[in-house]
This record gives sequence, C-alpha cells and structure tokens, in this order.
Amino acid sequence: MDASVQPLTLSSEFWGSYLFAKEHRGANHPGPNTQSIEAKCNNMLNSLIMSADLNDDDLRDISQVLLEDINEYGTLAQPTMRRIAQLENSSKEEALSELKTIISELGGLDYLSRLKSKVRDTKQEIVIAVENQ
Repeated sequence: MDASVQPLTLSSEFWGSYLFAKEHRGANHPGPNTQSIEAKCNNMLNSLIMSADLNDDDLRDISQVLLEDINEYGTLAQPTMRRIAQLENSSKEEALSELKTIISELGGLDYLSRLKSKVRDTKQEIVIAVENQ
C-alpha cells in the first residue's frame, strides 16, 4: 500500500449504512417458518428426543447430533431433512432404523465432530466497504 495516498473522508451516513449492510448480511439464515422442511425436521427430532426412554441412548444421541447440525451448522441437505420429517407416523424402531441409515450415509455419528474441526480452522471473514460519493 502506498503511504502517500490519503484516505477519503466518509460522509455522515457511512457508518449507519455500513451497520445496516452488515446486519442485513448476517440475517441470511432466519429461523425456519413453521411449514418448512427444516422446521418439520426440527420438530420431529425434538419429539424423538422427548419420547426416548432411558434405554434409547442411540435414538437420543443420533437425534441430538442431527438437531445440532440443523440449528448450528445447516449442513443437512433438504432431501435428508425431508426423510427425517416424514418419520412422523413411524414407530420408534422404524425412526431409529432410518436415523441410523442417515447417520451412516453422513459418515458416522462423529460426522459433526469432524465438521466442527474443519469449521474451527476457517479464517474470519473480512468486510470491505466502499462508499460512492
């Protein structure tokens, strides 16, 4: 960078516009509407967790991992979430079998841990703002 170049002065509206753009950009993942596949999948997994008996560790563990992925990372594909949402009228055994299949397809119960380690290694995002005067 050339030290002889002087920075331009910013108008009085710059920081207000900057904050608006920053907040708007951060709002690209609003909460799911109640009819969305994501919301139905979320509800199904919460129901499975709540209905799990003390002996249903597999059902509870798998459901919690998938729920964390949906709520925190958003890596589950729509068809996968649709499969989970469609478990609504299934027995616990059928639901567990389907969830085990899904987890297997994702690479095992530790798939989210592997994803988290990759996310941890990513760099912070830098925002560059330009004001047209």
